[in-house]
Amino acid sequence: LYVYGRASRPCLRCGTSIRVAEQGDGSRSRPTYWCPTCQKGPTS
Repeated sequence: LYVYGRASRPCLRCGTSIRVAEQGDGSRSRPTYWCPTCQKGPTS
């Protein structure tokens, strides 16, 4: 919960801007939030 819903705001752990990407098949897509410094992001 350090990153959920915090897109473009600083990570609470390291201060890096949180990123967001949509995942799913379009009919049931959902956002995925991550800190590019502390976590691996989603893969294409």
